[in-house]
Amino acid sequence: MPFNGGGDYYITLIAKESMKQEVTASGMLDALNRDGHVTLYINFDFGKSVIKTESMPIVEQIIQMMKANESLELNVEGHTDSVGDSKSNQVLSEGRAKAVVGAIVFGGIDMKRLSAVGFGEEKPIASNDTEEGRAKNRRVELVRRTINPYTDTTSRNSSEHFGVPVYPGATLDVEQTEFAKFHLGIAVFVYRTGDKPAAVSAFYMKSSGLKPLGADETSAVFVKDEEGSSVRVAISGPWTDPKTGESHSDTMIQILKGE
Repeated sequence: MPFNGGGDYYITLIAKESMKQEVTASGMLDALNRDGHVTLYINFDFGKSVIKTESMPIVEQIIQMMKANESLELNVEGHTDSVGDSKSNQVLSEGRAKAVVGAIVFGGIDMKRLSAVGFGEEKPIASNDTEEGRAKNRRVELVRRTINPYTDTTSRNSSEHFGVPVYPGATLDVEQTEFAKFHLGIAVFVYRTGDKPAAVSAFYMKSSGLKPLGADETSAVFVKDEEGSSVRVAISGPWTDPKTGESHSDTMIQILKGE
């Protein structure tokens, strides 16, 4: 605004705040019961997985909700906008999901009730062509989990183990899982699926950033370092049941965690 006959000016700067939302434990529970998921806008340090202090009240409401509903289990999904490298966005989204899970566990929630996974820029809910759209895409979603990988041995759906998504459509093979646990002495989850190893391999490489150690027409092995241990996914087919000697032509997926 000019004054002094146009010799001087006042300039008013308007800074747009980050997206905010009123989050309550009861409101989140209502959305989870109604829709199966709820979208949250938790703020992090730029390009990092550090939750900003201003967003900790949202985490506290999640903790409160889970303490009041002891049977509630959640997948925590991280999402980004499309700015930057897609691979970096994938890593960032996963780190942020794990940061939220870590904060919830720190608040007294059993980690077995939670899983973390990052989808990067793959699942936008708005256009990335505008700042408003990008702000909506930078989000964390809580998804009501119907499968607990530590206790459920019958469900047929996609799930999470140690932050690694199980290939959709895979079926948990209880007998083979117990057999592998007994012989290997470490946590092992065995899955079977009719898809070709190449399709399963592509899924893990894209969704989880697993590094391939080796692959051929019938098998693929991946590894992912995580806090001094590793997650290995072995995909093989055809395979032979070590107990019965029977041959199978479907694909078997093994998820192992060990030193």
